[in-house]
Amino acid sequence: MSAYTRRQLLVYCTLTAAVTVIAGGIFAETAYQPVRETVVSWIRGDDSPPAPAATPRPRSADLRDSTTLAVLSRRSQEIMEARESQLGVDKQKELMSLWHELRIWQNLWYLGIRIQKNPMDTWMMQQVIYDVQPDFIIETGTAYGGSALLWAHVLNGLGLEDSRVLTIDITDYNQQAAEQPLWQKHVQFFHGSSTDPEIVSQIGEMVAGKKVLVALDSNHAGEHVLDELRAYGPMVSPGSYIVAEDTNLDALPLREELAHLDGGYGPMWAVLQFLDEEDGQQFEQDLTRENFVLTFNPGGWLKRKTSTGSGQ
Repeated sequence: MSAYTRRQLLVYCTLTAAVTVIAGGIFAETAYQPVRETVVSWIRGDDSPPAPAATPRPRSADLRDSTTLAVLSRRSQEIMEARESQLGVDKQKELMSLWHELRIWQNLWYLGIRIQKNPMDTWMMQQVIYDVQPDFIIETGTAYGGSALLWAHVLNGLGLEDSRVLTIDITDYNQQAAEQPLWQKHVQFFHGSSTDPEIVSQIGEMVAGKKVLVALDSNHAGEHVLDELRAYGPMVSPGSYIVAEDTNLDALPLREELAHLDGGYGPMWAVLQFLDEEDGQQFEQDLTRENFVLTFNPGGWLKRKTSTGSGQ
């Protein structure tokens, strides 16, 4: 058999390298991440089942009508202009987009429990808890329970022995978190939809007349978030907050993320709708909670006004 020429060897090596790179890319997109998450779970001793893969949906550059898009863009720009920041609007948007793209929130654990939160917003949330000193924290979207466990630790550290975290989810992945002593002391889990009338009624009875703080981090489709704001907004005590998380989906907007939401609307749209309603007019957007700039909740830190009509 005749020897390969130098040119033939060069072509062969080039083709082999190209095929290897392409195959590696396909593997990284389809197989590596699930394998990595499984290995990490084994290392951390997490026996809870992995979250089911999202059902692929058709992608669209933008699913909203032009009028709504213009309103959201204008309102989000007003928010960034009003922040106490030395950065211009364009730089703020750039930083917020890059911060989201880093996906840091997908690789965080608290005491070994997965917590899917922006760490900047998590830090701000503990400041809010300190300021409010709530009797109850209502959280929609439990997932693995990392954030509920963190709120429980903050409550315990503040000496709020009787305070509770009421956390709700349609999934039940928090078994490992539920083994923690402070979860058992401070957390109550509700398995079901956050907008289920029975669950809303039960929680409403529990928190009546108490200091209540609410964080919304479940289904981010606009209509669902609006239903949550209407259901839990009236439970929030004066001077406390209802936090509509991930309003950056609309405010920036993150079109790839919005394409997965029913109707193409997200939390920012829901916030604007809610603020125009009678119950929503009792709230105001507290931009002091956005001082870190790298927030996923622009315009979503809603503080309930006091009886005099102004925030504390």
